Amino acid sequence: MIKKIYIHIGLPKVASTSIQRSLAKSASFLKQKGILYPVFNINNKTISNHHVFFINRIFKNAENFDFNKNMGLINSKRIEEVNELLFKQFIKQLNSFEGNTLVFSGEFISFFNLQQLNAIKQFLLENINSKAKIEIIVFIRNPVNRIESVIQQKIKDYSFFEQEYKNIEAHTCNCFRNIFEKFEKVFEKESIKLIQHEIAIKNEFGPVGELCSFIGIDPQEHKKLHITHANKSVSYEALILLSSINKQLSALSPDEKQRISSSFKRRPIIQIPGCGIVFPESIRKKIWELSYDDLQWLNEYFELTPYTYPEQEKKPNENMWSKATLQYIEDCINKQPQKIKEYICNEILIEFATKCHLINPLSNAALIKFINSNSTNISLNILQLKQKKYASAIALLFIFADKLACKILYKRINHLFVGNLCKQLKKINKIENRNYLTTH
Repeated sequence: MIKKIYIHIGLPKVASTSIQRSLAKSASFLKQKGILYPVFNINNKTISNHHVFFINRIFKNAENFDFNKNMGLINSKRIEEVNELLFKQFIKQLNSFEGNTLVFSGEFISFFNLQQLNAIKQFLLENINSKAKIEIIVFIRNPVNRIESVIQQKIKDYSFFEQEYKNIEAHTCNCFRNIFEKFEKVFEKESIKLIQHEIAIKNEFGPVGELCSFIGIDPQEHKKLHITHANKSVSYEALILLSSINKQLSALSPDEKQRISSSFKRRPIIQIPGCGIVFPESIRKKIWELSYDDLQWLNEYFELTPYTYPEQEKKPNENMWSKATLQYIEDCINKQPQKIKEYICNEILIEFATKCHLINPLSNAALIKFINSNSTNISLNILQLKQKKYASAIALLFIFADKLACKILYKRINHLFVGNLCKQLKKINKIENRNYLTTH
């Protein structure tokens, strides 16, 4: 009989996906230790994140949930069918289990309202054991580092820098207080257990090992866990391109956006190799200032060692837009829709114009080769001065690139470009502010 139920509620961007995938892959080992981590299956897709299970059971208009949209669950009848399927899978696993500990994990449970949290509690007590003890496990993290990860994830999915920088207040406003006061009303303060990410990552087996120790797995046996790492940081170059693509897609009509997005292969862009990123200090300090009062409340409420402003180590950015990075992009760009190719080429040109002082001069010949191979029409548009900031990028290439590369590029250009070269160089300082990120 289940006597103890643990619910891991994130927070988002604090190793939640790694924990879920690792526990799912370690489910057989956990059962041997008297711990059940339910694993579900929908259309041959393994589901290890349990907020899917709970959202479909207790949310109204669950068809608006992104997961359901992606899975084609777009009406109440289909969602009800999936609810029934997941419930049967859960009961089957529960009935064949002989241990006394049950573990759920879903980072978006942290955002459920009071009514939804009470619905979860009622479901667990009615369907498992009315006398079971429920404990809430929460991984917390310095808000500056966490929000940086949130922004990266949003851009990997669909957003862009300008939009996310405007949304910083929404990401930070009383995050801890709002969450913990809700959970205290439903589950009581004593049931809420905090694990600090900064401590967890020092564990030999990372946050997964830290959580498993908490739920009763002997650290000596952590080597038997199947640890999976997820949502690794992306490169500076990948984020810049994704942000630009997402921003330009957002400006299209819904039909045009859908047409391009349906054939846009996002994963190869996410995997672009390159240099690491460092967010501007102005953004990091804004996150810290907006989070400060909430942090003070957290420290007093749980008697924690106070968080401090996290300094970041800045390293040389000599590999920015390297030859290897450009070669990778050239190898994968032909599989993208024409519009995406244009967005990528144009953005790279802007980067070379605005970051020329940071880029290794050896990269310029590689860039010209890239443009020569991929963007005849784009180059003509640029050089006809329809968008002057791109012509400035080409002008800079004439300054930095070798003579052979210049000759190759010259074959592509329109005579209008030559007449406007000096004029464009004078306007280089008027190019839009692009301090979204710095690099390391």
